[in-house]
Formats: sequence, structure tokens, C-alpha cells
Amino acid sequence: MVKRVIFLLAIVTLCALMSVTTEAFASSSSSRLGNEILPMYVDTIYVNSDLYISGDTATAMASVRGRTSTVKSCSITIELQEKVGLLWVTRSTWSVSENGIELSVSRNCKVKSGKTYRVKAKSTVYTTTGSESASTTSSSQTAP
Repeated sequence: MVKRVIFLLAIVTLCALMSVTTEAFASSSSSRLGNEILPMYVDTIYVNSDLYISGDTATAMASVRGRTSTVKSCSITIELQEKVGLLWVTRSTWSVSENGIELSVSRNCKVKSGKTYRVKAKSTVYTTTGSESASTTSSSQTAP
């Protein structure tokens, strides 16, 4: 019986230590914005995606900014996704590349009333020594 109690205490202690370690790692390896944990990148300052729906037209937007000292060019692929059951299905895709440290893209697309959509943006910043990829997904919206 004593061995069983000691074993259970060891398990509880181990679980408690793992949760403290995980929280410390999340705090040290990411930036916080409100309650959201944001990943940190070496060459990417930010990547954003947004969706606006007005009537039967969706405006999908995305932007990326690279570090001034290292980035030579950027690319973004935007996906307009529709929720079908539990899955997100890509309905339209656009890709844009440009020299420079910053890139913003906006595209319009027709949407169906009552359907739910979101925008997924995948970006890559290119440096003289390689590249870094980042992605983000907008909140979802239902077309009126």
C-alpha cells in the first residue's frame, strides 16, 4: 500500500513539473499578444491574414514583413477556404512574389450565402543564406 501511495505521488509530481516546464517554454519561445501565443521567427517580423465579406463578395487579404537587415524578397500564397462539414476546403488560391522586405496582397472572390469561409496565408521570406516560412489563418466568417 505504501508503494502504491509513493508511486501515485511521484506521478502527480511529474505531471505538475511537466506543466510548469511547458508553460516556461511557451513564455520564453514565443511572443504574447493578449491571450494568444505567437511563434517567433528569425527573419519574419509578422505575417497576417484577414477576410472581409460584403454581400456575395469576399476580400481575402494577407501581408508579410521580413527583417530589414536580412530579407531580400517575399512570397505569399493565399487560400480562400470554405467549411464543408468538419473540413476546410480550398476554393481559390493566389500566389504573389516580390523583391523587398514587405508584401501585401488583396483578392476578391464570389462566395455563397450561408457558407462559412476563412483565409489561410502561407508566406516565405528569402535571404541570402536561405528562406523562412510562416503561416497564419484568419477567423472564419459566414456570408450573409
